[in-house]
Amino acid sequence: MDPSSPEFQEAQHRAIEFYDAEHGLSNEERQELESFFRRSMAAVTTCSTLGLLIGGGLPILFRRGKKINAVSVGWGGVLGSMVSTWGVAPSLYQREVGLAKDKYGSESRIYNVIQHTPHGVFRSLFWASYFRETIKHPEHKIKDPRTVDPRFQPVVDDNTAWAKVRKEEHDENPPSSANSAQTPSSLFDIDPSLPDKQTPAPAPTSAWERVRESNSK
Repeated sequence: MDPSSPEFQEAQHRAIEFYDAEHGLSNEERQELESFFRRSMAAVTTCSTLGLLIGGGLPILFRRGKKINAVSVGWGGVLGSMVSTWGVAPSLYQREVGLAKDKYGSESRIYNVIQHTPHGVFRSLFWASYFRETIKHPEHKIKDPRTVDPRFQPVVDDNTAWAKVRKEEHDENPPSSANSAQTPSSLFDIDPSLPDKQTPAPAPTSAWERVRESNSK
């Protein structure tokens, strides 16, 4: 994404708002936020499941004596799940937000984080997992978006197990420049400087080999 595009600027602005609200939370506050998003996830899951059952059950209920059409049941379940999830789940999420406001107060840090959490209703499972993980591993908290280079740069970690294995293999089998220079690039490469005849056998080096060579002539 182009860092100068309006979409990127909007996403970065929302990320900064979330970081400013979230990075100073205590473990107890993160635990409360995990519970909040787990309740939201349960509400979304309940809506989706009920919509699936109702949408899939309507073709069966109104089949009027005909055989059950599996395609109609399947499509009814899918449409029912989508309608209930997108239509009802946001309302249930806002209900949970209102309860959190009454419980923690509109000036609390917990409520402020909820207000600035991107896509809280449909990514409640992700955020519940995020707050649980950052309790155990604070180093996994998001970095300040103002200090992150927007350009994609692959990070190479030399301390990973895979990197250590590759290093050990490289140390055990170092490349040989002399051997690689003498090895032809393919089976059909021929050095044009060599004469087109068989390479003569090496001269015998021991007395026994010289005797055997003379007898064979």
